[in-house]
Amino acid sequence: MNAPLSETELQQFQEDGFVVKRQCVSFDSLTPLQKTIEGLCRMQASKLKKFNDVAGKNPGKFDADRLKDFDDLIVGILKRDPEIFVEADKMLPSAPLARSFIVSSPIPDIAEQILNCDKTLQIIQGPSFIANVPEAKDRLYTWHAETCWYPKRRRFVNFWAPAFRDKTPDNGTMRALKKSHQRAWDFSEFYGYDEQSEGDKSYYLQYEIPESELEGFEDVAIEAAPGDLVIFDRNLVHSSSVNQSLSPSYALACRAYDFRTDLTVSANWGERPYGDKPSGRAGIRPLDLDK
Repeated sequence: MNAPLSETELQQFQEDGFVVKRQCVSFDSLTPLQKTIEGLCRMQASKLKKFNDVAGKNPGKFDADRLKDFDDLIVGILKRDPEIFVEADKMLPSAPLARSFIVSSPIPDIAEQILNCDKTLQIIQGPSFIANVPEAKDRLYTWHAETCWYPKRRRFVNFWAPAFRDKTPDNGTMRALKKSHQRAWDFSEFYGYDEQSEGDKSYYLQYEIPESELEGFEDVAIEAAPGDLVIFDRNLVHSSSVNQSLSPSYALACRAYDFRTDLTVSANWGERPYGDKPSGRAGIRPLDLDK
């Protein structure tokens, strides 16, 4: 194996909980994957008459005009029938060009380096496609760690990569709390994004780590471009951010697992013991027992 992270990058990952590896993803694999994403979304939308105004074009070369057409498609789907997007995203990991993207990327080698797990034993989930629409909050996550979502998985590493355009602090990038991977976290369960949307099941389910427990950590807004790869620890606290630009922004996410030490024989990486009636609240905080 040729170690794809340098000693400096690996040290940064271990100390900070994340590292950005610049321009390590080939556009020879990224471009076909982007066309696959567009094709699946257009295919889904074309099945319904209400999307005739945005579904029309076949996937092709992305220039500024074409990206604007794709933006209109995604915004239209998420506003009028988000289930179309959800089902297209479920199809994506099974698409041949999505699998080719994973295999040809440095992801398996980086996972082998970090997890000390040969590629013959790795299980890779994804890629999934994330769209962040301007000012929308229903598809955003508050502060959480992936260990909240995958509690039965002891060894895995996360990957996140911009698609179609750069990710910046203004257009809804990922935020990460440096060195927050070094302790364990409890969380509150609720649907919504904040107190105003709490209980709204059209929003994501949150496993939120209360902000009152996150004081003292450096909040880093990730700046990255297509071709960059963000690698982050399973226990790193991170969140979405509201897109305050005029255009959607997009990202790809996947995880590489080593199942060897898990206390289950289940193939369901998302298996968790939590109930289906979350009892948490947005902005909840534990009381100070010393007062």
